[in-house]
Amino acid sequence: MRDPWFDKKGLDFEEDFARVRHERVSEVLGKVTPEHWREQRRRVLARLAALEGHLDDVMHARLTEVFLEYDVLVVMTQSVDETVLHVTDDGQQLTLLS
Repeated sequence: MRDPWFDKKGLDFEEDFARVRHERVSEVLGKVTPEHWREQRRRVLARLAALEGHLDDVMHARLTEVFLEYDVLVVMTQSVDETVLHVTDDGQQLTLLS
């Protein structure tokens, strides 16, 4: 059964992803070593490889575009030089970067 990413029920794309990101980064106590990076890269690539075979051509093309845009967002995130605030649907302010 599908659990929509943006419906604020079940797994939520923004809030739960932020929690998982915080947990993973906390595991390495803020010091990301090349080994940590390689392990995370391996996790991502293994999941993508497992997913790819289940995609039709249209969905594959759409997800490829999402991944390309997400990669740009990651690079921008590493380069932004000011505090970035995000306001959730319920009005809560989260500091994403500072």
